Amino acid sequence: MNKSKNTFLFTTHLLLSFFTIHFSLFSQTNEKRFFLGITTGITGGQVHGDNYSGYKKLGFTTGLFVHYKWYQNVIPQIGISYIQKGARKNPDSTDLSQYLLRLHFIEIPTNIKFLFLKKKLFITIGHSIGYLFNYYEEVNYLNTTQLVKNNRFELSINTGFGYQINNKINIELRANNAYTPFRNFAFPTNIYYNNPIARIFNKGLYNNILEFILTYHIYAETKE
Repeated sequence: MNKSKNTFLFTTHLLLSFFTIHFSLFSQTNEKRFFLGITTGITGGQVHGDNYSGYKKLGFTTGLFVHYKWYQNVIPQIGISYIQKGARKNPDSTDLSQYLLRLHFIEIPTNIKFLFLKKKLFITIGHSIGYLFNYYEEVNYLNTTQLVKNNRFELSINTGFGYQINNKINIELRANNAYTPFRNFAFPTNIYYNNPIARIFNKGLYNNILEFILTYHIYAETKE
């Protein structure tokens, strides 16, 4: 576990060094092809593989990105972000059971943004590597944290659709769906799915997240 944590901290240090070097170089030029993005937003989470459904676990996300103006309508980006995931089930008149799972991740997303319709709309496609550094779990109001083992690393796919309000401010609705489980099943499941994709997601618990995020670009304006 310490080795995994040290690996992630080393990767994070390299990213921050990358940000510092590129901004010191490119902020001195007239044509700013690299620019910084700061994001913040809310999340709704659910867990694929548990007994609950619906994006009922509200959370928060914030991050720092470097964007690169590759072509006029294609912008790759890499960054580091904090994101809250998990699941929630509140008691109701038909089911008095209660459940709460809070997962705290640091993620390194690498995305590509494609702009269209005069650069007002865009779609995002990308990938994230997440590190689970803390969590809290509650079943029927009893703290069950540390009773089970979680996987520290998670891989997920990012897809989003957004609108550019102006050169500096974007809003976006983004999905962050894991394809590796943050928790394996305690015992192998005997359920067999004919669909091969369904069999892939039959090994444990997977995070499904919806994010509504606001992005502010510090160096968004470029000289053509």
